[in-house]
Amino acid sequence: MLFIREMKVIIKNIIKHKNCKPLCSAVLSCILLIVISWSAAGMTLREGDVGPRVEELQNTLQVIGFNLEADGVYEESTKSAVKKLQKETAAGVDGIYGEETRDQLSKKLVSDLDTKTYELSRGDTLSTLAAEQNVSQEKIIILNDLKSTHLEVGIEIEIPVSREDSSLTLGRGGEKIFGDHTNIEMNSQKHTVRPGETLSDISAKYEVDIDSISTVNNMRGNTIYPGQTLRIPGESRRNEPSPLERIDFKWPLQGRITSGFGARSEPFSGESDFHTGIDIAASQGTEVSAAAAGVVDFAGWKQGYGYTVIIEHNDKITTLYAHNSDLLVRAGEEISRGETISFSGNTGVSTGPHLHFEIIKEGEPQNPVEYLP
Repeated sequence: MLFIREMKVIIKNIIKHKNCKPLCSAVLSCILLIVISWSAAGMTLREGDVGPRVEELQNTLQVIGFNLEADGVYEESTKSAVKKLQKETAAGVDGIYGEETRDQLSKKLVSDLDTKTYELSRGDTLSTLAAEQNVSQEKIIILNDLKSTHLEVGIEIEIPVSREDSSLTLGRGGEKIFGDHTNIEMNSQKHTVRPGETLSDISAKYEVDIDSISTVNNMRGNTIYPGQTLRIPGESRRNEPSPLERIDFKWPLQGRITSGFGARSEPFSGESDFHTGIDIAASQGTEVSAAAAGVVDFAGWKQGYGYTVIIEHNDKITTLYAHNSDLLVRAGEEISRGETISFSGNTGVSTGPHLHFEIIKEGEPQNPVEYLP
């Protein structure tokens, strides 16, 4: 949205310029219309679409009384429910879930929900926020009339709180206890779904039964999607911190996160992709420091990553620093927390100077934002 506002200012200034030909304003106006169309299209759902956004819409339609399965596929039953909603609310009846229909759904939804105010902080995304607050992304989008999935740090938004939540009891740490699962406590452990991963895989990995995972994530079925963040319930006897949680991480450099962890569109091809780390904006030659103490496992050129450093912190945890312009360490060196190990750059497959940073546990990339201060 900030880009669109800047484009409007640029167009006005150019039009005011005496030497600007009419064609200039026409071309720039067309560019602005295209950008606005892209923004609006990103929030529109229609028949044939699949994914977590569709499932969240289906869950929301269930909340207001529509009988349909939340399977993440926008097919005839979902289209029919949207049409009924449109008829009830005097919106245009086309079965497409766009801005006007979202506004009408918001009015119906608000009557069933209380809200609380939440100030966005660095690292917050719709998926992580939805998981942490135990609410669907679609409800957050609807209640705040979001026109983009990008969240700006420092902005206050409303988080829906279902009135039925008041009937839930709280555990010793303030965690919710659901139904018969009174022996389950919520710890800080989260899991981001990888491509090809199933709920059974996650259940086996954490030694937690599928029903417990489904319950604490308010799931209606076993459908999960790459990039989705799930909360993993822990038995009360499992309060000991994991090897990952015992490491005192620091930011490898200070900067804005330009691409978060999880599902995204690949910057070059535009195809769906899973981003295994976070990209932090940095000018060429910015000092990069070790996020924690350890031993350098690799320092050199890595396909796609350019000049890369990998540090082993224990037998389970490593961190990766990519796209550097120059490396200051060699494999086998012991490194202290905060020690400068490289300078940021634009090597490998990169769209510009930045640092690509990963935290890896037993070969599986984790969301770094969940472990950084």
